[in-house]
Amino acid sequence: MCVVGIFLSIGTINRLISFNASLSEIILSGLILIFVCSLFGVPSYLLLRKNKLISEEKNDITSNDTDTVEETEKDTFSDIYIHGKNIIFRADGKPISDEEVPYLIELGKRKAIEEHSSTPHRSYRDGELSFQFSQRNSEKISIYENNIYNLSSEAVAYPGFDVDEHIRLCDKAIDVFYRFRKFCSGTKGGTFYFEDMWMFSDSSNSTPRSYIDDVEKLKNDLTNNYESYVELYRQKRTLKNDLVKTIDGNDGILQKNIYSYFHPQLKSDIQKLLRELEKENIISREKKGGSYSLHMCRNN
Repeated sequence: MCVVGIFLSIGTINRLISFNASLSEIILSGLILIFVCSLFGVPSYLLLRKNKLISEEKNDITSNDTDTVEETEKDTFSDIYIHGKNIIFRADGKPISDEEVPYLIELGKRKAIEEHSSTPHRSYRDGELSFQFSQRNSEKISIYENNIYNLSSEAVAYPGFDVDEHIRLCDKAIDVFYRFRKFCSGTKGGTFYFEDMWMFSDSSNSTPRSYIDDVEKLKNDLTNNYESYVELYRQKRTLKNDLVKTIDGNDGILQKNIYSYFHPQLKSDIQKLLRELEKENIISREKKGGSYSLHMCRNN
């Protein structure tokens, strides 16, 4: 509309000039031109502006939809959380849903071992594969990992007195560890999960260590020093009574000297039992130099 008005006004002025119109007529025509532009130009401008805004809005919506899809595919579990010192919350301000809790637990595990992991920082894709594996197999993973934790703990802090039983317990822990590794190795995501959770770097050794290494070393020690451990467990089984007999037969013996009557690995057990015997008023300990002299309490 604006263009039509301008052409009409320009045509009028040309005709005025062609017919030698007076200055006042030309000025009047100019005013008419301004009026026509105002009349037709403003609505035209507003209409064009509206169309532009609509077009931009459509582009924004299309762009936002694309970004949303990409973000959903790319950042579902990796970039939408803010990690404080002791808290995790969503960057968009929304509350954390129940569905997200398992991932956050998994994230906590990853952060706990991050400084010790033998593997480099995982790419986004590798991390997602690991997470998806853990979600698909959460029940089996839980069973395997609980067995590894429990059996390994029992093997390291074995409370019994039977060397053969101790070796069998180590074998059970080692066996379940490697069966779990085989289970995880069936997929790339499982392999990543196992490496991140159960393999560690050692600053003193370039070769990655595994969680089960200590149990394997213990088993080798038990096997290679079998007779020594048989004697150790024999003494450990009757240690409390043997301590009382030793003190009773060696009144005033220094605590630092009583260790030589027993297996070298029983020193901490002896210290603990001596304190117990003192509390039970079975023996007394008297400070003497850098040690204690040990005596039977004769009123028992």
